[in-house]
Amino acid sequence: MQIKDTEIQKQITALNEQIDLLDKKFYFYFIARDKFPPLKDLIKIKADIEKLKSVKDRIILDRKKFVINSFMHRFVSYRTKWEKALKEIEDGRAKPNPEFFSKKNNGVSKEKKAAAGEVAKEKYGLNFDIILGDLKQSDDLRVLDYNGHNIMELFPFKTLGNPLYYE
Repeated sequence: MQIKDTEIQKQITALNEQIDLLDKKFYFYFIARDKFPPLKDLIKIKADIEKLKSVKDRIILDRKKFVINSFMHRFVSYRTKWEKALKEIEDGRAKPNPEFFSKKNNGVSKEKKAAAGEVAKEKYGLNFDIILGDLKQSDDLRVLDYNGHNIMELFPFKTLGNPLYYE
């Protein structure tokens, strides 16, 4: 029995919508808007994905397998994020609160970021102001200096503080 592309695409579209909704539900739990995590919804989606995996095993075309694998990778990344946050809560390292995600901030406080910006402004002078003045709402990244040698001269490792390790 051959499975049509449109059937697979409909299943994946529906599952993507369910994942987006589940992500919002987990977000509401992590920011303490909801009292309980949406674990029942997670179990349901996992079961639906297992069905999709069984379909994938019967597919011959690589194109269809690629689409399903891409979707599976997306789900795994979301599931990992949710389970990691749940584990932090279970272990007592975190509590659901309105600033659940903003506290992490890669271990760097807002004060440290502001201080780093001031140091960069002091060292780069007018170039810093020019690049900052070119700021647009759509821009996410601006490069202040391409020259690695110059950067390391201005910001030697000893001035950067202790290294931050992340696994």
